[in-house]
Order: sequence, then structure tokens, then C-alpha cells
Amino acid sequence: MIVVSDLENRRVIQYNKDWIPLKQIGDEHLYRPTGVAVDEDKKIFVADGQLSSVRVFDADGHLIKTIGWEGSKPGELLKPWFMAFNSKHQLVVADCQNCRIQIFNAVTGEVVDCFKVQLDGYDMNVRGLAIDKHDVIYITAITNTKRPFKKTECAMAYTMEGEFLGRFGSDFFYPRNIRVMEEDGESLAYVVDGAHHRIMVYKL
Repeated sequence: MIVVSDLENRRVIQYNKDWIPLKQIGDEHLYRPTGVAVDEDKKIFVADGQLSSVRVFDADGHLIKTIGWEGSKPGELLKPWFMAFNSKHQLVVADCQNCRIQIFNAVTGEVVDCFKVQLDGYDMNVRGLAIDKHDVIYITAITNTKRPFKKTECAMAYTMEGEFLGRFGSDFFYPRNIRVMEEDGESLAYVVDGAHHRIMVYKL
């Protein structure tokens, strides 16, 4: 199943493997869909930046529940971006404007853990998010500050427990999502470098 968020049209589109559209969902339930994740039961999880929540649809496109609501307490979200499932089938969410990563029980919607994302003493807005086969979390992030200096825009890595493992990339301009893939025995990170209109590839 291929599922794509269509932000400006307030919908999510489902395609088959030949990129033929099968259905669109969420028109009346979504306002600014950002990240999409599909679980093993084919339920579709959609982060909505305007609603500050994650909407969950069944395979037929019916809304079945909502995870989170606007706020800054654990379990609350503020403009979530991308997300992915870890090996425990928990939902890991880039909680962008709260500058943190949150981990939810995908079944109950309850928060399991959350941790702040910082670099050089500054909070970082978390955008893209991917998880590798070892449950390492990779994110794209940008300094959350209005001070008049060049913001840091980079990719970062964390353990599932919130331990910072390092950063890479320094020439991004409005980075968006990130994906980690195995190719010929190597782990590669693909970063969407939004305003530069390019995809950067890094060997991990």
C-alpha cells in the first residue's frame, strides 16, 4: 500500500504499486495532513499540523480514533510532522513545535515516552522522522529561535530512550522528511532538502 499526504487539498491518497489512485480519504477530517504511517493491520495514521493530533483511519478510509490534541503536556502535540513505527509497533512522532519526540501506544493512544530535542543549548523543531532496523531514530530538525543569526538545520540520531547519538548534514535549507534504507549491505539516509529542491544521501 502506498499512501501519500496531499497537504493543500486536505486529504490522503492511496495508490497501488503501479501508482494508480485507489481512493482518497480524510477530506472532512483533515486540515493540514503531514506525515503518514501505515501499520501491519493497514490502519492509516495521519499527522495533522493544524489539528495538532494524529487521525487514525481503517483501510476503507473511515476515521476510527484520534491520538493527542493541542498542547505541550506529555501526550499532547503541537504541529506534528512525520512519524514511524518502531519494532514494538509503537508510534513515534516528530512533535515539531514542542521540540520533542513522543512515543505512543498505537492501540490505546496513550503516551509511552517523550524527550526533548536540543543542540548546543537550543531547542530544535523536529520535522522528518525515520527509524532503522536497530530502532535508532533519525530526524531532521531546525533551531527553534527568532534570534538574528543563522539557524542550524541538520539531521540527528537518537536511541529510542532519548540518548543523543550524533548529527550529520549542515547545508540544509528547510529540510523535510528523512528515510533510512538498506542497500547492498549499507545503511543510507535520504534527506529531503526542501528549499534547495534536492535529496541528499548519506552513508550511516
